[in-house]
Amino acid sequence: LLLPNGASANCPRRIVAGHPFFLEAGWLVEPHHRLRLIRRYQADGSWANLTWVEEFRV
Repeated sequence: LLLPNGASANCPRRIVAGHPFFLEAGWLVEPHHRLRLIRRYQADGSWANLTWVEEFRV
């Protein structure tokens, strides 16, 4: 999902019980600098990990 001012979100259309899934949020800090947070959940619904991604356009 693309949001105003360079923000974005990504999630499953449907979360199926017993299957792992992830949620993602992203935003532009500057036109050439983007940050993303990705949160993963295990099949039992418990939080697995959080990943911080920093991207630069070259």
